[in-house]
Amino acid sequence: MTTYVFEEVSRKFTKEGKCPKCGKYYKETQKFSQTINPYNVLPDNTIKTKEDILKEIYKEADAWLATPISPHKCPKPKKDIMEGLEYLTPRELEKLKTANEEIRKLLEECEDKCKNILSELNIYNKVFKIGNRLKKISRITPAIEYSFSKDKIFIQANSENKKEHIFEDTDYHYYTPSDIQIVGVDKDE
Repeated sequence: MTTYVFEEVSRKFTKEGKCPKCGKYYKETQKFSQTINPYNVLPDNTIKTKEDILKEIYKEADAWLATPISPHKCPKPKKDIMEGLEYLTPRELEKLKTANEEIRKLLEECEDKCKNILSELNIYNKVFKIGNRLKKISRITPAIEYSFSKDKIFIQANSENKKEHIFEDTDYHYYTPSDIQIVGVDKDE
């Protein structure tokens, strides 16, 4: 079987346009082509010459260039983080400072009352157990300072040094009442 290769006559055209949605400039390129072959004929049945094909290509390209650029996917606009911000006014800042002072006074009063209650417990230097280590209570703190806790009291304790049989001041951890294990039972109870 015989294979015929016909000469291709082609031209590429590029058009630019601004997207009406996003305002970005885009380019589009399209290739227009025809081949010189016995089936590509003029209305009078004569085979088109290269010049005839180029005339048609330029005519098609002019029509294509007159149309707007094809729809495309617009990039999402970047949100301006400064847009819509409301700035704190000097008056609002003064209100905030006043509220802060009032809250601080209330917390100090509350903390003092809490410390009085805790000091009446008389459990400083008492020993308890966490896991397999003995601890000695060195400080009890109201949880006002530590708003992340669900418990209401933190117990600061010194850890037992098993080798030297002393409680070291260097190892401070905070425990809540729910962490504590009783070591022994008092004679009074």
